[in-house]
Amino acid sequence: MSTYGSFAVLDVPAGTDVSAACRDLTLAKRGSLHVTESPAGWQRHLMMFREIEMLPALSGVLRQAGTGRLALDEDYDEFGSLWAVLAAPDGEVRTVHRHYILNADPNVPEEVGVALEDLGADPRGQDVAGADAAAAAAALFEAASEPMIEAEAATDSVFDQFGVIGPLPWWEALGLPWPGDVPELDQPV
Repeated sequence: MSTYGSFAVLDVPAGTDVSAACRDLTLAKRGSLHVTESPAGWQRHLMMFREIEMLPALSGVLRQAGTGRLALDEDYDEFGSLWAVLAAPDGEVRTVHRHYILNADPNVPEEVGVALEDLGADPRGQDVAGADAAAAAAALFEAASEPMIEAEAATDSVFDQFGVIGPLPWWEALGLPWPGDVPELDQPV
């Protein structure tokens, strides 16, 4: 079974109107959208896509909002998974936390080598990872830093979870709702 797809939470200040941009994006990229309010009072956009490489488009929506935060989990099926947290203070989008997980045991160099051959280039070269990045992502989403740091430290075993649709461990550590569990997202917009 293929698990290929993208899952995102985009928070913008209440009253910021990016819902139309999110709706257009989900329609264009075979996705689903649910707009709600986060516990901290942000306008929250929960999105699922049946496509990957959504980071540039979602960064554009975040830039359009001018202020906001984004968490993204992209499942590249047999190639791995991308986790990214972006912030936009005053219209400038920056990566707070980014971690690409290869579909290989990171402790077995032969498996890593085969995974990288399949990809052609090492997507981990753009990572912004480690305890400091995890703590910064937690602060951005107003979550406790310790669960994020623990999730970051446990990434060596994440590849074992591939093949099952579900969140990467950072998602739960931030306390974010998993878009795949939101009934309103079952139907395309």
